[in-house]
Amino acid sequence: MARAKKAAGYRTTARQPPVRAAAWELHLLRATTFYRQPSVAVEGLLQRIANVQPRVSTNPASGIHVEQIENAAANYELLSQQQPLRSDIGIVGGSKVLPQFGNVADPTPTFPSFRDAAAVLRPLIEEWCQSRPDVYRVAVGATFRQLAADRDGVAALLSRWIPGINLTGNGVDDFILRINRPSTVRAGTQSVPLNRVMTYSGLVIQLEAMLASAVRVTVPSVKLELDLSTDVFREEVIQGRSLSGLFAQLFDETPLLAERGIPND
Repeated sequence: MARAKKAAGYRTTARQPPVRAAAWELHLLRATTFYRQPSVAVEGLLQRIANVQPRVSTNPASGIHVEQIENAAANYELLSQQQPLRSDIGIVGGSKVLPQFGNVADPTPTFPSFRDAAAVLRPLIEEWCQSRPDVYRVAVGATFRQLAADRDGVAALLSRWIPGINLTGNGVDDFILRINRPSTVRAGTQSVPLNRVMTYSGLVIQLEAMLASAVRVTVPSVKLELDLSTDVFREEVIQGRSLSGLFAQLFDETPLLAERGIPND
């Protein structure tokens, strides 16, 4: 696998204009809270904030409690996972097929837009924030993807998003690059250090097509994973209104970061 440290070995090129953010399809959007002291799982968390009965699974040994709600009509799934020192609430795209690849089941089903997913998740986060008085750190994560026609298309997309690198014609099958662009964010009246980790990868997944003749097809794609998280060394508890406002900033920042990509400087 070609990693970032080998980037100097590729041909460099002037950066092309970035692909529109709308070209990124959102697969997963999640919000996470972290606690200093172990927290007991809140039974019926999703039921309380989404007013729907979830599927539940619990592992008493690890303290992990998972709830799932599938909205077949809107084609998405809500998930919550509670652990002693963190809780996650997320939304993922519902099942679908890819007709352009022989009706294969989509390995990373997506939403029509980031806005659609955020419109579902953000009100739930607002409700959730009211019940957590002991949060000291938060994170928002998102997984985007862009489909390509073939391996060369994957290389071309990666070369457009990553400045100073040209993967086209280099015979690269898999590629991954991770970069942190630190910044700050407001929590109440305080400025809090923020990690903004961006991971670009190029993948070619082989899947069984949903056809009478069982054929193997490939699904070439570029994936962008964003993880925005406040500083792990922060000690102060983030209070309710500040917590809600902090999440709002991270949700607003996420699609902008995807659109800007890695700066060419």
